[in-house]
Amino acid sequence: NHAVYVLNQAPNSQLSSGLHYTLDDGQTWAQSRAQGLSGALIQIAVHPTEANVVALATEGGLYLSNDYGNNFTQVGQIAPITSASFDPDGSRLYFGHQGLNAYNLENGEIDSLQIPTVAGDDAIGFIASNPVSDEIAFATYNKDIYLSADNGESWEQIAQKGVGES
Repeated sequence: NHAVYVLNQAPNSQLSSGLHYTLDDGQTWAQSRAQGLSGALIQIAVHPTEANVVALATEGGLYLSNDYGNNFTQVGQIAPITSASFDPDGSRLYFGHQGLNAYNLENGEIDSLQIPTVAGDDAIGFIASNPVSDEIAFATYNKDIYLSADNGESWEQIAQKGVGES
């Protein structure tokens, strides 16, 4: 979809502070109420086909809204979440910090994926899934990148500290 969400920390000439969204490439903006959130925002994920669905990864957990960010409900436990990403068909929401989970938007179930160890001061910074295959990838803040070709059943490290594996 063409929805863009932004959290504006301080008012500027275009937007007041808070969560905003646009459905027309930034021509007009609407402010969301952002009710029900806890913790500082780390990352925003927008549903690939439904503009009204947005997820926020925060220091206090993962939050999901079905009404353009006006009201959020917590998904999973109260724990830091550093990354969130919808899969291309919008049926699952991947999220994590030092572990990786998949939230099924249809039935509300959360599955934990077995991933290589992410520990210490490192955390998952980015999650992506391939729209035409069962590939999932994640990258950590320390620039380690892992790829699964089988929907998270097994993982291969393809970069370590930003250097590709040969």
